[in-house]
Amino acid sequence: MKALAAILLGTLIAHAGDPTLPPFPAPPSSGVGRMSEVLTQVQDGLGDLPADVSRIAVHQIRFDPSEFRPGEMRYLQARIEEVFSRQGRRTVVNSPELRTLRVVSTDTSLSVSNTLPGIDDLARLGEKLHVDAFVDGSCSRSPEGDLLLALRVFRARTGELVWSRSHVSGPSRAEAQHKEQGVAVSLPVRVLPVGQTAMTNGKFAGTWFVSGLAADVSVTEIVNTDRWLALSVLGGYAHMGLAGLPDSISPPDLHILHIGVEAEGIFFRKSDPRDGYWLGAYAGFQEMIPLLQRENIGTLRMGYRTKPTRHFSLSAGIVAVLFGQRLVDAEGGKRVFDLDRIGYELNILHYTF
Repeated sequence: MKALAAILLGTLIAHAGDPTLPPFPAPPSSGVGRMSEVLTQVQDGLGDLPADVSRIAVHQIRFDPSEFRPGEMRYLQARIEEVFSRQGRRTVVNSPELRTLRVVSTDTSLSVSNTLPGIDDLARLGEKLHVDAFVDGSCSRSPEGDLLLALRVFRARTGELVWSRSHVSGPSRAEAQHKEQGVAVSLPVRVLPVGQTAMTNGKFAGTWFVSGLAADVSVTEIVNTDRWLALSVLGGYAHMGLAGLPDSISPPDLHILHIGVEAEGIFFRKSDPRDGYWLGAYAGFQEMIPLLQRENIGTLRMGYRTKPTRHFSLSAGIVAVLFGQRLVDAEGGKRVFDLDRIGYELNILHYTF
């Protein structure tokens, strides 16, 4: 249990986020609160902004005047600038030449218009202000009452798109968060080398336990808005037979129940995260409970994983035995298995519902 606590604590420390509290706390059911929620999502995605984009300016935030008041959009733009400045640690330039929002009011009407410069004008303005990139965005409301904010960053000189994110706050956001929880089943193959096996008919070296039948069930939750980190809890059963003995000896076997936790990070994602990812890594702790044995086996699992389709994953890694290397029969102690420190695992059938 002490080892389990140490692994859990280490996982929490390694994957802890920024301890700074969200800068815009407000009730998410209100208009300002939903703006605050999407801005917190913007903050979480700024880590992917190129490092050479150090000076930015907000070009425009498009909106429908029938859905938002001009004052709300000015508030939103000011908050966007604050997020890029404080949390993104970028220099934000605010020039009168970028204040394109115009409100025209008469006794009978109210109109809102934008006078937007072209790309050539923006290039010249970027050079004048020493701006690396401009922020362009749009804000709207869905029929369900969601607040939708799309932002993109493009280079001032070339117009090259370098960062783009879409965010939502409202009923659909809550539904999407629920969908970010997944249940999966897998049939892994694990190999645990045995340094020495002692039985009534002799001692043997160079053997290994191989899982002939194994099944895992895991529940996974995406823990950040950018979908690059997930945490899972898992459990299952494995029947492992001892290979490498002389043909004249009937191989012993183990029946093992196991439970564990796992953290998974994504390195190379696909354009649509629902379609999986190209490469990720996983690490976790697993407690293996051999039935009819005196000791449990505590293991640290780590390796690489790819998810080529929306439902199927492939992974391969190592299993480091932290404790429980010596297995002794619970009754009589006639069989003793001294496990090696490092084992292996392969999972070619992992299906996410």
